[in-house]
Amino acid sequence: MYERTYDPQAVELNNKALELINQGRLDSALLVYDQSIKTDKTYYFPHIGKSIIYMRKKDWNKAFEETQQAIKKKPDYAEGYQALGLIADAKGDSIEAKEYYNKAIKKFDERIKSSNDSNALRSNRYNKITTLILLNETQKAEDEIEEIKRANSSDGLLEFINTLSRDSILYMIKNP
Repeated sequence: MYERTYDPQAVELNNKALELINQGRLDSALLVYDQSIKTDKTYYFPHIGKSIIYMRKKDWNKAFEETQQAIKKKPDYAEGYQALGLIADAKGDSIEAKEYYNKAIKKFDERIKSSNDSNALRSNRYNKITTLILLNETQKAEDEIEEIKRANSSDGLLEFINTLSRDSILYMIKNP
C-alpha cells in the first residue's frame, strides 16, 4: 500500500511537539502542532497529537474535532474511528460510540485482509480486538485472541489485551 510522503519540516515540528508532550508542556505542544498543520495541510499526525492532548484535558469536543480532521485527511484511519468512539463514550453517547466502533472494525478488517506486513497485521488485529471489547462483543474478541494464539505464540501485549474490559478501557481514557 502506498503511503504518502509528508513535508519534512511538518514531520520535524510534529516530533518537536511530541517532545514537548513528554516534558508535560501540553499548551506549547498544541502551538507546535498548529505550525506543523500549517506547514503541510495534508499531514494528519498533528491532529492525532492534538486530539490526545485534548483527551488528557478532558476537552472531548476539541478532541472529537481534531480526530475528525485526521480522518478527513486520512479516510482509512481506523484508529481515528476507534478514537471517535472512545470520545463519544466519554461524553456519554454510547449509541454514537457504537457507530464509530463499527466503522473502526470495518476499517481494521479491510487492513487485515490486505496486509502483507506481519507487524501491521498484528497491530490491526490487536486494535480490532480492543474495539470488539469496547463494543461488549467479548466472545468475538476471545475468538480472535484464540485464533491468534493458534496461528503463533502469544505475547505480553496480547495477554494484556485479554485482561481488558470495556469499563477498564474507558477508565483509562477518562483518567489518563
